[in-house]
Amino acid sequence: MKNKTILPFFATILFVSLSFSIVAQVQAGALTGMEYTSLAIFRQELSNPFGTFLQFEDDADLTGNGEADLTFVSTLANVPDFVGAMTGVDLKSAAVQVMADQDGALRLEGGDPITAAGDWQDVPPGLFAFDFIGLTGQPQVGGHWYDNSSGYLGIRVFMPTDTLYGWIDVTTAVNQQSVYLKIDGFALESVVNSVEEAEETDLRLFPNPAAGSVRLESSADKPLSKMRLFDQHGKLLIACDGLAQKSYLLERQDRPSGIYWVEVQVGERLVRRSFIWL
Repeated sequence: MKNKTILPFFATILFVSLSFSIVAQVQAGALTGMEYTSLAIFRQELSNPFGTFLQFEDDADLTGNGEADLTFVSTLANVPDFVGAMTGVDLKSAAVQVMADQDGALRLEGGDPITAAGDWQDVPPGLFAFDFIGLTGQPQVGGHWYDNSSGYLGIRVFMPTDTLYGWIDVTTAVNQQSVYLKIDGFALESVVNSVEEAEETDLRLFPNPAAGSVRLESSADKPLSKMRLFDQHGKLLIACDGLAQKSYLLERQDRPSGIYWVEVQVGERLVRRSFIWL
């Protein structure tokens, strides 16, 4: 089952010399200022006889480009080296991140904040819940959804001039005999009203316009930790995490002339700057 949603997208971007800092004000489960899209994904298998190996996948398009950004996966198996079930989510697009840690996708309660300072992952472990016996013969049980199967998954989507924050409504339950996954839908900011002009000292970008390389430099007492480069159509060109440095040299390579956008994490501030390659 494929599930699509179309978000407003502006192909024409006006060049703005200001920088912006994103301070998300989204709360898990809240719909104020949000655009909700129903997905109605439901998978349930209540028996797991020997010889079973079932894997179900359902996609969601968050960016509105007609391609899958997330894939929800349910697995139920009873084969010689695996007995049990797992549910999880895979990222298919570099423009989308989810809140996760080393133990899997984070489960948020209603009202929990979804902010730029959260624990965001491009390629998370992705599991909601799992309960199985594998090659070791020892039970493996875990995931943030395992003990409390209903919650919200925090998401953010990188668009050309905005970063949208939102949540996905998830219910999942697994044991060695059954698997259950229900995704009601997701909500994203419909109007980003949490954009405020940033201090020009947060991030220096020079030269601008540029014929070759562009240097990004933090003037604050905090290093650059993440950087993303977008073209004028909103296509994500580069994604760098874990920088931990005060400056970053952005090589032009063979990129054509035009307007580009960078989005840089400086401490807890997410700063966006536009520039021109001549």
